[in-house]
Amino acid sequence: MRTKEKPAKKSKQAKKKEPQSWWKCSECGYVLRAAAAPEACPSCKQKCVFTDVTCYTPECGGPDYPDPQLLTPRR
Repeated sequence: MRTKEKPAKKSKQAKKKEPQSWWKCSECGYVLRAAAAPEACPSCKQKCVFTDVTCYTPECGGPDYPDPQLLTPRR
């Protein structure tokens, strides 16, 4: 008697989320979350310098949030 072979179960590998940082455009101030700074700003469409404004301390919420001190313009 032949037995049916069960198909191999697909392994559910946990998708590793690439860590994402918060980036601020130096020209228009647009803030976005991405793994790396983009070539051009999605808002002003210019090639800009992007600053990493990710929060790295527990006081401002940790890496899931931008650092409010880095978001406000300096006077």
